[in-house]
Amino acid sequence: MTSRELVPAAGPGPAPAVRRRRRAEPGLVSPAGERISASAAHKLTHAVPRSSRSARASRWRSYALWCATYDWAEDEPNAVLSYLSDLGDRGHPRAPSRPTSAPCARCAPSRTPR
Repeated sequence: MTSRELVPAAGPGPAPAVRRRRRAEPGLVSPAGERISASAAHKLTHAVPRSSRSARASRWRSYALWCATYDWAEDEPNAVLSYLSDLGDRGHPRAPSRPTSAPCARCAPSRTPR
């Protein structure tokens, strides 16, 4: 029997036919050492566009190089904070020194003369 054959549903009387689904293929291992199905691996891989994945990889390499240069462990507390602060000190465009969106009307400074 293939995964697309119709099989009768369990129960008394005439039952509607249902499609039998393939089971997830066991045994795939993620880079972190966790077991996942082939379907889940495909979805994880294609959930984020390739350009976003390569941008993240580039930023991670930059962060890892900074950590190695300044003798920080990548998972050390406050390492990311120190990295971003260093980027800001150097005027780097990735530094979170400017707002990413316009402030809301309630938060924006008033422009009416006093």
